[in-house]
Amino acid sequence: MARSEEEIAKAVAESDAWMDAADPASLPSDAVDDRKDLRQIGVALLAIEAAEQSLITAVADAKAGGRSWTDIANVLGVSRQAARQRFDAHLESARSHVRQAGPHPDAARRAG
Repeated sequence: MARSEEEIAKAVAESDAWMDAADPASLPSDAVDDRKDLRQIGVALLAIEAAEQSLITAVADAKAGGRSWTDIANVLGVSRQAARQRFDAHLESARSHVRQAGPHPDAARRAG
């Protein structure tokens, strides 16, 4: 299950605090080098989570704009069913926001 941005930020902060508190003189020499690698892992994890959220937002926008699951699946390179299974649960909250905000500006153009 994907973690929230707050959970990831907290984990990175805790990891940074632990690494900053470590006394390099008391650690094996190879452990000191690992600190940089661990921070890179944290940065990569944040990038993955941000990209996943961006993809969810893009799919939500496409659905709100009237795109079919088949259209979206073609871009993703998966079946219509796979696209819907992956994103449908994520889109429920987006759907409620769309209902409150009204139709997507491009919906009328695509429908017509």
